[in-house]
Amino acid sequence: MAALGCPIVALVVLSASFSFDQQSKADLRFAAIVLTQVANAFACRSAHLSMFRFGVGSSPLILWSIGVELTLLMLLVYAPFGNYVLGTAPLPFWVWIPLALAALLLLLAEECRKRIGRPHVLA
Repeated sequence: MAALGCPIVALVVLSASFSFDQQSKADLRFAAIVLTQVANAFACRSAHLSMFRFGVGSSPLILWSIGVELTLLMLLVYAPFGNYVLGTAPLPFWVWIPLALAALLLLLAEECRKRIGRPHVLA
């Protein structure tokens, strides 16, 4: 499903980046990668079973690592130290809405693939 998710995210990033300078576009791409990786972490826990079968909170280690990943993203994008060291610039709030929707679409596409392509094995 990455083949479907990548164009969705690319379209969102491209459409949202027209009004940004070059550095903000890089920050936007970085945020898109992080958010789609969060969706991917939930989607890829099983090749055939829905993430809802496991439960979103059934793996504290995944939740903890996602929390760390999102915290680092926020520090790199919004903290003055991250802006100074990496040359990042704060992203406007509205950018997070299409990025989150793109990540959710990727997750939804993977859930649909699992539902449609689930092998019917008799055990």
